[in-house]
Amino acid sequence: MEIITQNSFKIGTQLKNRFLCYDGDIIISPDKIMELMLTHKNLDKNIFVDEITEDINQLNKYRLNKIKIKSDFKDLDFSWNIPEEFKDINIEQFVFNKLIENFKLDSNYNGRIIRTKKELDKFKNYNLYDFLNVLIYVVYVFEKHNIVWGVGRGSSVSSFVLYLIGIHDIDSYKYNLTFEDFLK
Repeated sequence: MEIITQNSFKIGTQLKNRFLCYDGDIIISPDKIMELMLTHKNLDKNIFVDEITEDINQLNKYRLNKIKIKSDFKDLDFSWNIPEEFKDINIEQFVFNKLIENFKLDSNYNGRIIRTKKELDKFKNYNLYDFLNVLIYVVYVFEKHNIVWGVGRGSSVSSFVLYLIGIHDIDSYKYNLTFEDFLK
């Protein structure tokens, strides 16, 4: 599996004979298009190829959604329908307030500050602050309605920032879990 980037932004993953774009589209090589269409009969949209061949031109005569070359990649959009007050949360301020609230007297407080800054820098570099706003809203809704959610799952437990937000209950700093395992 290979992560593909464009302008240092992750745009998709190469899997076997197709490329799965993070914007929901699929790019496959022209010689594999018939095989894909035979095995996935309901597949009728979001198919792109890396080149248009005569076979693709012939196939397009019979398709409503034409197979094209993918020329642009849509930005990831985390502007989901959440209240404005959650869209406007200052992520850094929110996270550091949680850090102070929970660990001000901790003997490893300075190390936790360094870890938090490092993780927030990564989230910022990947343009994921809007996503963190959504996660803060999700935790708020769960708490407000007394919905129980899991202790933690997968590599997300290696994020101390997600722990501070309340997504999981695993103190990744305490257990020295590597944050890079989460945002590979």
